[in-house]
Amino acid sequence: PNHRNNPKHWTRLITEIQTAFFTKTRDQWAEVFNNVDACVSRILSLTEATQNHHLTARKTYVEVDGITQPAPAPRFSRTPGEISRPPTETGSDNQTALSGWNLGKKEIARLEENGVLLVKHD
Repeated sequence: PNHRNNPKHWTRLITEIQTAFFTKTRDQWAEVFNNVDACVSRILSLTEATQNHHLTARKTYVEVDGITQPAPAPRFSRTPGEISRPPTETGSDNQTALSGWNLGKKEIARLEENGVLLVKHD
């Protein structure tokens, strides 16, 4: 019977799937699915993503002021996007970056103090 549609079996099924996936590394699983018609893809680190042949062919990343970063998206043929300023240094704009998430100055400062957020040191 098809147990995947019955929520009472989900915990056991999740455990079985996790156990199966832990039998191989990410790259071993990628090789297993390499020539199979399945929707499976490795999760890449940022460094790996910038070197991936599919992403480089599509110009997904650009370099600005010596820093590789995602290119503007979406890209249109008549009005291509472009990066208007160099990237900010890590930790230099925590307040601005997190204000849209309704985090107050005190909470952001606490996250910085606890090492959750990096802080730019001059």
